[in-house]
Amino acid sequence: MKTQQDSREEDKMKDFLVPKFSEDSVPPFSFSYNGELSSEFLRNWEFNQETIKIDNKKTEYITTYTDPKTGLAVHCICTAFSDFSALEWVIKFHNTGQYETPIM
Repeated sequence: MKTQQDSREEDKMKDFLVPKFSEDSVPPFSFSYNGELSSEFLRNWEFNQETIKIDNKKTEYITTYTDPKTGLAVHCICTAFSDFSALEWVIKFHNTGQYETPIM
């Protein structure tokens, strides 16, 4: 059962995530790709977000950036735990294109 405390923790997580993982913001991770920093190009990539409620204490917020030229997809999977003030995130790279990606 979801408590009032759980709701407050979820609100805190959203307050943190929304400004950092919006379409027009630079996310709180970086990498080099084809000699450029991700802060220089991610805003020009395709952007998608989804939310998956795992159970009543855990929610995944998935943000995906996809290079329209090469098909490289960068998935940032943030898992929020409403019963703890905790958030973890994992970055995964997936080549959805037909050819090898440039050097990362």
